[in-house]
Amino acid sequence: MAFRIAYLLTEAPLTDAVKALDLQIAEEVGDPPDGDVPLWATTLSHPNWTLVWAEDELFFFKRERACSTLSRRASLISCIVNETVMSSTAMGWRDGAEVWSLHHQGDTGDVFHLDIAGTPPAEFADLNAALEAKRSDGSAEPDHDYAFEVPVALAERLTGFRYDRAVDPNRRGAFRILEPRQAPSLLVRLFRSRS
Repeated sequence: MAFRIAYLLTEAPLTDAVKALDLQIAEEVGDPPDGDVPLWATTLSHPNWTLVWAEDELFFFKRERACSTLSRRASLISCIVNETVMSSTAMGWRDGAEVWSLHHQGDTGDVFHLDIAGTPPAEFADLNAALEAKRSDGSAEPDHDYAFEVPVALAERLTGFRYDRAVDPNRRGAFRILEPRQAPSLLVRLFRSRS
């Protein structure tokens, strides 16, 4: 199965992240949700992060304002992964702004293509050095997409989470199935205005 997903990790509490993204918790489950569940969240420990997962790869991209707002309260890393075209993106947010991003577009034919914006964290240096060494030493396999790994690996180094690996049950909280926040009905709003 090829992933086409997005995920966000923030040091903000889960309830704050859910609210900022204009979502609500529909139910709590013990087992990891499968690909039929479009939105879910959990807490990760060691280090402490809130993970919000979307089966829609553009989910957080379409919520740039919410990411900006949430990053004013806590660090935020968002990632987009599309294995069908070997595209990966990681973005770091702080103080209301995207401060760095790494993007690899695999369907260009360049297995070393990596767009870098802003100043990535120090953990990027050795990942980039390994990519450059592979490019220059002549040992690259033509069918291996080397740069796809870099944004994903940087996000993992910063947060301890990787999209294609199970989270240790001892390192996470319960899973919360999420849904778009429902606006109060007209009837509820009318009764509120009279009280």
